[in-house]
Amino acid sequence: TTANGCFSKLNQSGEAGHYPKPNESWGIETALDLQMVSAACPICHIVLVESNHPSDVSLARAEQTAVAAGAIVTSHSYGRMELTGDDAESSTYDHAGVTAVASTGDSGYGPANFPASSPGVVAVGGTVLSHPAADPQGWTEKAWSQASSGCSALFDKPAGQPGTACANRSVADVSAVASDLAIYDTSVAKDLRGWLTVSGTSASAPLIAGMIARVGNGGLRPADLYAAGA
Repeated sequence: TTANGCFSKLNQSGEAGHYPKPNESWGIETALDLQMVSAACPICHIVLVESNHPSDVSLARAEQTAVAAGAIVTSHSYGRMELTGDDAESSTYDHAGVTAVASTGDSGYGPANFPASSPGVVAVGGTVLSHPAADPQGWTEKAWSQASSGCSALFDKPAGQPGTACANRSVADVSAVASDLAIYDTSVAKDLRGWLTVSGTSASAPLIAGMIARVGNGGLRPADLYAAGA
C-alpha cells in the first residue's frame, strides 16, 4: 500500500500529483501491470509512473523518472512498429544496473515492435497454459497465437541468440503466460469496478519483470538470457 511505502505513484516529472486525465484503456493496462508485478513479487516496492501523453517523448520521460526513483526493473506494456531513428532512442531504455522489460505486442508474426526490439530491453512474448484432465500433476504450455514476434530492421542480433531466420535481432527473448488472466479493474467509476478477463503480452511482460526484480537481477540484458540458456 501507499501507507506502508510499498506502492507509490508519480507523474512523469516525479511528482506525487498532477496526474494525466483518466483513460479507461490505459487504466486497464495499468491495473494489469501492477497486479502481475505484485503476483510475481509480493515483496517488491512498486512505483507507478504515469506519463502525460501516450507519446514517445512522454513515455521516455516516465522511464527516466522510474529509474531516478530507484527502480532496478522497469516494465513497459506498450509498443509500436520500429521507425527510423529508434536506434538513437534505444538509450532511453538502457540504464546501468536496471533491466527494462517490454511486451512484444499482440499481433502475431510481423515487423518487430519498439521498445521490445531495443538491444538493452528484454522482449517478452506470450504463451497459453492448459491443465490436461488426464494429468492432474502437470501443465502444458504453447505459444499464444496472437503474441507478436519478428525481426528487427534496426538492431543487431545479440550474442548467443539462436536461430537464423532473422539476420538482425529477433523478438521475443523469453515468454510467459498471456492468455485468460483475471484482473480487478480500478480504472473506472466505483459502481463499474470489478473483475474481468484479459489476454496479451501486456500481462506476460510485467510478470517477467516481477520475477527478475524478486531475485534482484537488475541490469539483466537479452544477451545474458542466452548466455544463461534461458
